[in-house]
Amino acid sequence: MQDEKYDLYRKIEPVSRVLRALGVPPPEAFIPTPAEILDDLGVPTIEEILPAIKEEIRSKIRGMK
Repeated sequence: MQDEKYDLYRKIEPVSRVLRALGVPPPEAFIPTPAEILDDLGVPTIEEILPAIKEEIRSKIRGMK
């Protein structure tokens, strides 16, 4: 039963090797990443908003001293 699960992958492997040798990018290369989708939608990513949040926290801590 376990071998049946991997039979499909064994059949695809020779094709995958040929495509890789020809320099054809894998299908994953065409799927946008979540960051790319957020950028297309105009939603700021955590990397963009984190510095402002850190600075706000630091300024409040400095104000408490």
